[in-house]
Amino acid sequence: MLEPTTSHSLATPRSQPIKHRPEQLPDRLRILLITNRQRLGAEFIEQLQADPQLEVLMEEVQGTNAAMRRLREEAFDLLLVAHDYEQVDALEFVESLRVAGAYVPVLIVGAETEQECLEECCFAGAEGYLSIHTTSPGMLFWKVAQALERRQLLEENQRHHGDLKQRGQKEQEEVRRLFNQQRELALASVDDPNCPLSDCLETLLGIYRDLLRTHLLMGSGNLTQEIRKLAAWLAASKVETGQALILHLTALQQLVKGLGSRSSRHMVARADLLAMQLLIELSEAYRSQQPQVSPPLKQGWLPGFEPSLEVPGSGENTTRLAS
Repeated sequence: MLEPTTSHSLATPRSQPIKHRPEQLPDRLRILLITNRQRLGAEFIEQLQADPQLEVLMEEVQGTNAAMRRLREEAFDLLLVAHDYEQVDALEFVESLRVAGAYVPVLIVGAETEQECLEECCFAGAEGYLSIHTTSPGMLFWKVAQALERRQLLEENQRHHGDLKQRGQKEQEEVRRLFNQQRELALASVDDPNCPLSDCLETLLGIYRDLLRTHLLMGSGNLTQEIRKLAAWLAASKVETGQALILHLTALQQLVKGLGSRSSRHMVARADLLAMQLLIELSEAYRSQQPQVSPPLKQGWLPGFEPSLEVPGSGENTTRLAS
């Protein structure tokens, strides 16, 4: 647990050379140091400024109220927040930042060891913890780089989530527009557009909805016999093609409502294949119900009235004798 910082906590961190400098560090950093009267955390700023490859622009404020005012005025790449219950409560400050929607990287500075305080700091929303007694210059640079990288990944994930949500909304609008166009087309082909689904169609709706759900999962290859049987039932009930299309749209709309933000446009495209197969089978069922009309009998020629045939090469016409 983070304890109040006392005067002995101002010891200088261990001075060690940096063996491996993080490559992901930027060339320029704007850092806001939020400290107490003892300037806890200023040593870390000095270590960062000592790196010739890094340009550090540092501002220092005392207390969280002054920090909030400064954050409303300027944007910073990193916050170093000293934890002192009597002057600066870093955990409460970071929680307030996250609730307000601020995503600037935060490292909390304190006198306790990292093993004692890291869990609380991360739970509050900070990217890490720096102990003034155990954090070496090399560890400092790596923790700063990790804090910047972690916050960048979170922002990218948030943007990606927003893009997916926006794309899902566009797809939902496109599906609704497609439904309306198809329903208008189907209603224009029926005798009474205001007539609800007949009792027969209401009964077959559940059957077709189950077939449609299976088709969306497995494809229509294994459903040919079921679709053919359903088309026969529709034909026996004198269901028009427009009514069959309304049956399809009603079942599909009920299924799409349960998709949520998933790709309903893809589902509609696959469902159209089943609707096409249903209409083809329905037309075949109607054609099979039509009486078979035999071709008219051909009247034979009476003897002596057969058409004349010209013998090749003779130039004369001969009459074929009746058999």
